[in-house]
Amino acid sequence: MPGRAHVQARRALARARRGPVRALVCSGFAVCGFETPVKAGAWARTQSLLAYLWCVFGGKILSGPYESQSERNALGDELRYIEDITGGLPAILSMDLADCLGRGHGRGQPDFEYLTQCTANWYLLSNRIVVLHWHWCAPLGKCTFYTEDTHFDIARAVLQGTRGHPPILRDVDEAVRLIKMLRNAGVPVSWRPLHESNRRWFWWWAKGPQPLNKLWWLRCDRFTDLPRHNNLLWAFPPAAAIDLAAGYPVDAYVGMIGMDHYPRDGGRDPAKDFFDELVSMCGGTKLVGVSETRPIPEVEELIEQWAHWLCFVTWSGHVLMRHNTTELSREAYVHPRALVLGQFPDLARFPCPCAGRYVQLGFAVPIKYLLGGGSVCIHPVAAAQVAQGLTVRYGMFDVMLARVTGPVQWRRGRVRCRTVNGVTEFPDAAIAHPRARHVFTARAKGLGHGATGLILGGLASRPLREWRRLTGTINLANSLEPTTPLDGREILRAAPEVQFDPETNNATRMSGYLIPPMTGQYVFWLGSFANAELWLGTNGSDESRQLVADVTASTSYAKWPYINEAGSAPVPLEAGKPHYIELLDERKRGLTHSSVQRRMPDGTGERPIPARRLCPLKNKTRVQ
Repeated sequence: MPGRAHVQARRALARARRGPVRALVCSGFAVCGFETPVKAGAWARTQSLLAYLWCVFGGKILSGPYESQSERNALGDELRYIEDITGGLPAILSMDLADCLGRGHGRGQPDFEYLTQCTANWYLLSNRIVVLHWHWCAPLGKCTFYTEDTHFDIARAVLQGTRGHPPILRDVDEAVRLIKMLRNAGVPVSWRPLHESNRRWFWWWAKGPQPLNKLWWLRCDRFTDLPRHNNLLWAFPPAAAIDLAAGYPVDAYVGMIGMDHYPRDGGRDPAKDFFDELVSMCGGTKLVGVSETRPIPEVEELIEQWAHWLCFVTWSGHVLMRHNTTELSREAYVHPRALVLGQFPDLARFPCPCAGRYVQLGFAVPIKYLLGGGSVCIHPVAAAQVAQGLTVRYGMFDVMLARVTGPVQWRRGRVRCRTVNGVTEFPDAAIAHPRARHVFTARAKGLGHGATGLILGGLASRPLREWRRLTGTINLANSLEPTTPLDGREILRAAPEVQFDPETNNATRMSGYLIPPMTGQYVFWLGSFANAELWLGTNGSDESRQLVADVTASTSYAKWPYINEAGSAPVPLEAGKPHYIELLDERKRGLTHSSVQRRMPDGTGERPIPARRLCPLKNKTRVQ
């Protein structure tokens, strides 16, 4: 007969499966099991916390504020306010590590004892969840975390032997010391470093995703390779934007996802499109929550629209009280789906189905398309697993990936990679021909082999982008006609989108063929730093193009929708038929941007339109 602990673990696993499956079925994903902590040897309390979060994901909503500083042994303003209006306390206490480090932006005085006492009281006495993030001041120069206020170069600093590398290690080790104090105090932590990691305003994103990823990996290894630093759940923290996957540091280093969402209109939108995109990005294998917001989302709308966020957390500085009425706050915190005081099990002893010994290779993230040049984010991810699908984080394996057309027919071009934290990523995997159908198979000694589902080949080319220097007043529609040579051209990584571009004082054109996936009415939205126009043809000829949307005032790259964002009238398109598409924009100063999103006939959105929906131009009259 199985022991009581074993039975409890099996029941906990069953409950965890039921929760996420309910939450994710609307997006077409199902979870075969929940993730384990990123590093091997995670503390038992860390594993129990993650198991509990999976059990409530999709069924209950966690909540809490970023807490302003309070007196010793007393609640801060936000928690006291919540207790006054509801009679209970929320599930989450969030705090900033910067206020406890010597270069912090808050009090500016090291106070490890204060944060340790607050978090220990919250977890051990109140039986609640602790979340930490870090407004990390640049390790050299002026004490600021804003890109515009520092000359600190992350691209060089992540390299050993550079002047900026030792200060990075110094700051990380100081944070490690605090995390060790929390571990010694008995506190597991949901840890979201380098938050808003797809935004340019913090120095850690100033040089793009590659240096950011190196910094993430360095921090993760530094924190978890030392003894007694195994109390962290590593959360990837993007900002709500059209490029949620930018900066994603691969599945092997991510345990959950927490998005920052600040609606410009101050509304309580459930952000269903962001939820679906994050779930799709990680294939339903990660918890997904809102880690920062101002207005509390409408809980009934979350339920109605199947936007099953794990949590919502309001920002500090009295944001909770200023951006939410007392009635709305009370309604959200006392809702039957919300977890408040008295509804928590013993988090330290919550039964956790441990991963056990690896027996198989599995593909955790389901993918449907691969582009000819490799996918930007979603690619084959093989993991060492137990039979139930849990990832095993220990052991090292050489994994060989091959593309096959049948269950045993192997092809050339095999790729061999080693596992990291039990996971092997193949970011360069690609299908060369559009609409090709293949299966990928992975093999490793001692683990047998696993196979993906049927994957369709994406289109092998992205749109063409061209530009010409501006001279005086221009007409966008005529500025790029082939009268004089162009000043530059490139093939875009994604389509049709240009993230923040240092090139200024020019007119640009992105062009290609749009291939609609279904017949019906489409609606397009255009965002740009300055003047921009979106043209669409009734067929594949550029001569058939018609203006469908334009922008005459600056829109925000980071927020959709936005007040100056231009939307088109419904446009009828035919499935599989090429339609000429062209985006023109004007770039006069600063870091400019442009992007297009659309809503398809079935109501789903694409933000931005993915490259697999486009073909390269065959008409060469517009190419210099």
